Amino acid sequence: MDARGQQLEIRVREGEGSARMSLRGELDVATAAVLSERLSAINHSGVAELTVDLAELSYVDAAGLSPLVVEQQRATASGMTLRIESPTAFVRDLFTVTGLIDYLTVSSGSETAN
Repeated sequence: MDARGQQLEIRVREGEGSARMSLRGELDVATAAVLSERLSAINHSGVAELTVDLAELSYVDAAGLSPLVVEQQRATASGMTLRIESPTAFVRDLFTVTGLIDYLTVSSGSETAN
């Protein structure tokens, strides 16, 4: 838990060649390292596709964006596909302001992959 009593819950469901990670709570300086470790472990497991669902993320700060950027770099280097799904309006705005909306593959969650 961080100083405000909030935490980040990370749920991972793995399938054949893919994984889905759902985040709930706050992604900030206090929780970013935990997410980084989990993302790295999934990348090294050899999955071809990782979807990170942000629908239940209540808060993100600049430090919280870092693990997603680093994982995009790792995914590109390893040939894995990283998808960011269902960001809240706040998180989508943060992606837009920082320019990450053009770097990350972001979908509303209602979109289907082709």
